[in-house]
Amino acid sequence: MRNIIHSDKDRQNKEKERDIYTQLKNDGTLTIIGNSCVINGENEQIRKDGAYVYGKIIRAWDIEDNLKEILIRQLKQMIFEEKAVGKTADLIDILSGLALGKSNVPAIASEDFIQSANIFIQSPDEYIQGSILELLLILAENGDTEIQQQVKQAVSDHGFLQTLSSSLKT
Repeated sequence: MRNIIHSDKDRQNKEKERDIYTQLKNDGTLTIIGNSCVINGENEQIRKDGAYVYGKIIRAWDIEDNLKEILIRQLKQMIFEEKAVGKTADLIDILSGLALGKSNVPAIASEDFIQSANIFIQSPDEYIQGSILELLLILAENGDTEIQQQVKQAVSDHGFLQTLSSSLKT
């Protein structure tokens, strides 16, 4: 829960993020990163780095349709491959930012992502747990009925609702 509160504080600086986003979009930098790195990167590492940077910059803004599926697929793949706890939580946080854009939610929830993300709910690391639970809550809030049901099932399968209920009573 602590991590959810901290990540909310991180998002309160939207004005500065909007200025950076606008500048990078207007000068064509976002298009270059998207096309040259994420879509047409010379190797896997360039595509991963491009997806990471693009995801950090774009957050809740609308993603170009030709890039949306590729970017989100790459970020989801990186989450499951990453071994460093901090980087995994950071990647999950990037997806949380993207999930704030309701048009991005179906792409994030695709390919049974919500069910696959269960492994992070069980993580011994509180930062990863907090990050994935925040993402799931955003998906439930911005998703359709099917996505809401998937999230409800995922968190109830691991006793999160009971844990949350008991922690609120204390």
